[in-house]
Amino acid sequence: MPGLSISQAEYDYQTGQLQLWFRDSAEHSTYQNVPATVYENLLTAGSKGRYFELMIRARYPSERR
Repeated sequence: MPGLSISQAEYDYQTGQLQLWFRDSAEHSTYQNVPATVYENLLTAGSKGRYFELMIRARYPSERR
């Protein structure tokens, strides 16, 4: 799932956890309680980085690992 800022995304449909890896970091972030539709829309977004900024970053609790 290449994009300008997101290099990889994984989603757990059972828990609603979204894991995102960013090109500028070896770490990844885990976002909690993300609806499946948000993940699916991320995959098809023209700009994954922009979609992330608008629809995910400040809306869901996260932890950096």
